[in-house]
Parts: sequence; C-alpha cells; structure tokens
Amino acid sequence: MGKRADIAADELNKLGFNAFSIEGGFVAWKQEVEERQNTVSLENFKDVYDKNV
Repeated sequence: MGKRADIAADELNKLGFNAFSIEGGFVAWKQEVEERQNTVSLENFKDVYDKNV
C-alpha cells in the first residue's frame, strides 16, 4: 500500500469521510466491485428462478 494513499485516506477521514486505502490499489478495488456485482446478479437470478418454479 502506498504512503500517499494512506495520507489521502487520513485527510479524507479528518473531513468526515469514511476512507481507507486498499492493498493492490485500483485494480484490487475494481476486482472486488466486479465480484460483488456478480454475486448480486446470481442472487437476483435465484430469486427470480425460485418464484417461477
């Protein structure tokens, strides 16, 4: 994790934001978001499937 990311997160937290830095940076964040979207999509599919079966 970069020192600049930690400093930026600290400054945002001082302003009232809930910020933190992520190991791996933007690429790690993007992968996590994509995994969450895939999980939500599968859950929605299951709900629709269960209602129709």
